[in-house]
Amino acid sequence: MTSNAPFYSIVIPNYRDARVNQCFDAVKDIPDAEIVVAESGDRCLTEDRREACKYRFSEDRLMPGGTRNLGAAAARGEYILFVDSDVILTDEAKAYLAEFRAHPRREIVFGLYAIDGSPTRAARFQNAVLRHRFLDLYRKAPLAYGQSSHMIISRRAFQETGGFNPYLRMREDTEFCCRANAFGYPNVVEERFVGRHLKHFTFASLVRDYFNRTYYAIGVKYDFPAIFMNISDMMSPAMMLSYALAALWPVAALLAAWGVDLTGLGLPVAVAPNGINALIALALFLQPLVLVPRIFGALDGGTQLLGLVVWPLTFLAMVGGGLLATGARFFGWIRRQARSLADWWLLTWRVVRRSGLPVQIIQFVTSRCNLRCEHCFYKESLDDPNPGEQPLELFGKLSKDVHPLLWYAFAGGEPFIRKDLADIYHTISTVARPKLITIPSNGWYQDRMLQTVLRMLQENPRQALIVQFSMDGPQEMHDAIRGENSYGRAIASFQMLKVLRGLYPNLQLAFITVVNQANKHIYPAFIDELVALEPNQVNINLFRYGYKDHPPLDGDLVDTYQHAVEYYEGLLRRKILPTMSILGARSLRLKEVLQKELIAQIARTNEFVTPCTAGTLSYVIWEDGRLGPCEILPDEVLNLAEDLPNHRPGRWRDIFLSDKARALGSRIVDTKCTCTYECAMSNNTFFSWPMTRKFARRYVRDFLRY
Repeated sequence: MTSNAPFYSIVIPNYRDARVNQCFDAVKDIPDAEIVVAESGDRCLTEDRREACKYRFSEDRLMPGGTRNLGAAAARGEYILFVDSDVILTDEAKAYLAEFRAHPRREIVFGLYAIDGSPTRAARFQNAVLRHRFLDLYRKAPLAYGQSSHMIISRRAFQETGGFNPYLRMREDTEFCCRANAFGYPNVVEERFVGRHLKHFTFASLVRDYFNRTYYAIGVKYDFPAIFMNISDMMSPAMMLSYALAALWPVAALLAAWGVDLTGLGLPVAVAPNGINALIALALFLQPLVLVPRIFGALDGGTQLLGLVVWPLTFLAMVGGGLLATGARFFGWIRRQARSLADWWLLTWRVVRRSGLPVQIIQFVTSRCNLRCEHCFYKESLDDPNPGEQPLELFGKLSKDVHPLLWYAFAGGEPFIRKDLADIYHTISTVARPKLITIPSNGWYQDRMLQTVLRMLQENPRQALIVQFSMDGPQEMHDAIRGENSYGRAIASFQMLKVLRGLYPNLQLAFITVVNQANKHIYPAFIDELVALEPNQVNINLFRYGYKDHPPLDGDLVDTYQHAVEYYEGLLRRKILPTMSILGARSLRLKEVLQKELIAQIARTNEFVTPCTAGTLSYVIWEDGRLGPCEILPDEVLNLAEDLPNHRPGRWRDIFLSDKARALGSRIVDTKCTCTYECAMSNNTFFSWPMTRKFARRYVRDFLRY
């Protein structure tokens, strides 16, 4: 932060609301502050006000979190003050801001609405409800959250937690609070930090708002269960009881009018016909005044009456919204399961038929890398003047032609160098529909990794993802091989993503370590060091050359590799590592063991062990667009980048089925290749028929071991 940076960056997000001008005028006198207005859809801020602030605009409509993130990206202040465009900060709030500026003690502070600060009775009643929930009940909730209509957050905390979820229509503030709490940034609600809400609720629009909010709230609970299933709904038992009782009073009133005896005792009524029934209905109508006095006690008589009438209707709206959302999610689940079963059937048919359509794609998304590791088989290409980064269009057309897939492996270079990596990931996830995506990284770009992986998880909450960190040894050795401070940055990035793993169970974390001549003396002790960090996997690779005809590996190196692999297998059997919360986790554990046994056997004897599925079930796409069977052989089926202008739907699918591709796959099988290429070996472990039988036997025998 520069010395002349303001204390506050006041960020006003807006979507097609002219009241943004009132909000702007209310905060322009706050000292030591800059104003950032972020709008999407339409430009509602007047031109003179735009010139007096930092102005950011998006033609496309952004969700609330996306608009806030757009404004926060331009902020320079020590703290970001978010103020929604329909909120006017009161003098009391400005006094609190001055006090906070003098003595900032918190990282995240949420405000409240003034009860009498809204233009309609319905809005004032809603303010009283929110004040009760976010002031009275907030203090009792085990994991609480505030409302982001106006809030203060340190810019450091905002950046380190990844900002708001830009894809949620509602409850982005709740999701942010849970994530911030996981990163060690608890939040507080300040009673003096008060704003006037300009929302013009009517009786009908308030009920509709409750319906919509519940509908979307239930939806995000199903999308992000690890976040939303464990937090308080900020409703007390008395509040829930009052809601339920209030929903009965219209029924009681109707039954009284029809002459039904609600007491069930058949007693004579002295007061009037159905008098007891009427009294019961009246008691149900008035009970919120007794059960939730903190809400109704602060309201005038007219607003109280409106609140009593709308109280049961908001409850019924929540019930209706919840039921509809649950039904919609259930039918959505049915559709997803049907599509998933169809995908699995197609993948199984590919494995059985072996016509050339792949189940696995390894794609080099870039040749750029910030590090220079001596043992990297790819090091000769890292300094090429053309980084060979293919456009998003290529990934989209390829995904359409080869879907579905079992495994899509990103490769590089350092994949996180690409700023559009999240867009590529989303395209592959939604179009190619792989059951698993893996992304390797050296862990250097901490902030970019957080933002990119977080966006991947938020936009694709059901896609299984493994992020793999490359580690070559303890700190001194790792830095000597990769570069100064590379160990510390990798571990910091791992720990950062470990927080996300607790919130997004579709994320798994792994270490990749390559046994080579420079570090062979550190195994198996180094494996314990990695396991202590609690990854879901440790992938132990053996150094290999980047071409087929190479000198044999040193026997001691292979012995070290085999010993490390056997040691790791023992850890798996003892279930030392955290469990993997993705489909097929047990199979992946066993695959790790069998794959490494296969590689050790080939490296030691240089003998043919099992037919290879490269060029039949798996393919490699290089950064310049070359499509080949694996990373070892120089054969090329087609250059996708050069062929992109000629692409039509299904063209590249036909390439995989072409005579040229089939001939290549057959030649690989016939020549009985003896390489140790790990990605192909993963496929071979599952789908090379001799290994498939061995895998099935071991799976049955060792079912409980992994």
